[in-house]
Amino acid sequence: MKCASIKNFSKFKDLRDKDIEELFKKILDNYLIDVVHFQHILGLPLSLFEIAKSSGAKVFITIHDYYLWCQNYKLLRRFYGDMRFCYFEDNSDICVDCIRDTFKSIVSREYIKERREYAKKLLNICDCIITPSKYLKGVIINLFNVDEKKIKIIEHGITHPNDLYFRNCKDKNTMNIGYLGAFTFEKGAHIFLRFVDEAKRLGLNRYVSFYIIGELGFDIPNNYCKNNCLKIIGSYKPEDVNRLLNENSIDVVLLLSIWPETYSYTLSEAIANKIPVIATDLGALRQRISEYSSGFLVPYEKPLIYIFDIIQDILKHPEILDYFSKRCEAVSKVLPDISDMSNRYVGLYKNMHLTKFKN
Repeated sequence: MKCASIKNFSKFKDLRDKDIEELFKKILDNYLIDVVHFQHILGLPLSLFEIAKSSGAKVFITIHDYYLWCQNYKLLRRFYGDMRFCYFEDNSDICVDCIRDTFKSIVSREYIKERREYAKKLLNICDCIITPSKYLKGVIINLFNVDEKKIKIIEHGITHPNDLYFRNCKDKNTMNIGYLGAFTFEKGAHIFLRFVDEAKRLGLNRYVSFYIIGELGFDIPNNYCKNNCLKIIGSYKPEDVNRLLNENSIDVVLLLSIWPETYSYTLSEAIANKIPVIATDLGALRQRISEYSSGFLVPYEKPLIYIFDIIQDILKHPEILDYFSKRCEAVSKVLPDISDMSNRYVGLYKNMHLTKFKN
C-alpha cells in the first residue's frame, strides 16, 4: 500500500488550478497511490480532492480548523473595533466584507456560496473524515451535512512525561499561574496581560505570580516583568513541558483563546502534568474540560471577573486545586500519546485499503 502526503507548495489558489491538477495527477499515476490523506488544503486548489478520488485512491482528510468554510480559517472578524468569532457567518455580504478586510482581496457573494457548496460536495466524496474532537465532528456535520458514520475522531497524541519532576517548594498561600502555548492575540495574550495588570491593581500580585511558557507573538511592555511578578520562559519543546511546569511550580494554567479551538494540545499537556486549567468557554476547550472535569470555564467575551473569582476562591480554599489535580491525573491515563495516534491512523489506512479490494 502506498500513501501520498500532500504538502502546500504554492500560495493561495482558487477552487481549481490546471497546472497543479496536472502535476498532482502525474504523482498519483507514477507512484500508484492507494490512499491520499490531506492534512490541509491551504495554498492548494480544492479540486485536488476530486482528482484524488477519480484516480481510484481512497481519500482521507484530517480537519484542523474552519478553512473549508472560509479562508479566514479561525473565523475572527472585526466587530465594532474588536476581533470576534463570527459564529459561522453565512450572510455572503458580511463574508465578502470580511475577506476584503482580512486579505485585501475582492471576492463576490457568488464565489462565497460556490466555495461552500463545493467544499460540501468534496467532503461528501471523501472516504474518511477525521476530526480531533467531538466538538469539531458536530460542527462538520452541521455545516456540511456529512454522514456521521464517515467521520472518525482521533485525538492528537502528546509526549507524556516519562519522569515527573519534583515541584520547587513555595509558600502554600501563594499561587503560580501559567500561560501555556503560543503567546498570540487569538490565543488571548491581550486578555492575559490585562489580567496581570488588574491583579496588580487589586493587590493580588502579593500572592500570585505569572509565567508565560510559550513562543512570544504579542508585544509585552518592557517594564512588565519587573513590575507585575511576570516571568517569561519563552518557547519550549514538547518534551520539556513537564520540567518547565514543575520547575516553576505552576498551579493553574490559563487557556484564553478567543476562537473555538478544535482540540488544544496545551490542554492535554496541562492535564498530563496534573495541572488544572481555567479556559474560555468555547469549542473543544469547553467540550473537553466539561467532559473531563479538569478545570474551570469562563465566558470568553468578559472572562476577567470570573477568573478573579476563581483565583480568590482557590487562595481561600487550596483544597480545590487538590481535587482538580486528582481529576487531571485520572484523565491523563486515557490521553493518547503519539504512538497511540499513529496506530489509529495506520489501522484506518489498512482497513480502507482492504475495503478497496473487497469492492
